Amino acid sequence: MAESEIKTVDAKEIERLLLAKRYEDLTEELFSFGQLLLDEIQQRTAQLDTKLISLLGWTAAILAFLLVGDASWLESAKTGPASTITMLLATLSSLGAVVCSFIGVKTTVWQFSSERDWFKTSLFDEVLNMKKYHLISMLETHQAHSRVNERKGQRAREAEWLLAVSSVLVAVTTLVKLYPHLCAVLR
Repeated sequence: MAESEIKTVDAKEIERLLLAKRYEDLTEELFSFGQLLLDEIQQRTAQLDTKLISLLGWTAAILAFLLVGDASWLESAKTGPASTITMLLATLSSLGAVVCSFIGVKTTVWQFSSERDWFKTSLFDEVLNMKKYHLISMLETHQAHSRVNERKGQRAREAEWLLAVSSVLVAVTTLVKLYPHLCAVLR
């Protein structure tokens, strides 16, 4: 199994099993663990968003360097087509990383339990069943957040690779441009 693969359960099947018997202790244990998992998934989301924003900043900086700084396009055109192609690939990689980062970090409409879930009036006189209902709501929320985080993580991985490619291409192009100057200095 892949490291990032999510192991999910069928929420409807869990609901059916929970409602079939009393399971007071089990319900309590699952509820406590569910709260822990919801806290963890929110922390993971915050970490992914922080990483995506950082990637967005770095790739935007490389794009600014490529498109504005040091007239790179004009300089690469003077040094030949290979340098121009390398600069073009670096720019496209950076642009791809910006797009991946933005898609990953853009505002998401999150699934959360609602007040109707919280105050399920048909279960007011059955406290244990209310807790089971809340447990299923937590499970569905966790699964929805896990799916969103999986997509965010995939965009972050793509942006990381594109940023690395762009950085290497910029470095190679810069070294190629500097090579004649370095040779002259070292003589």
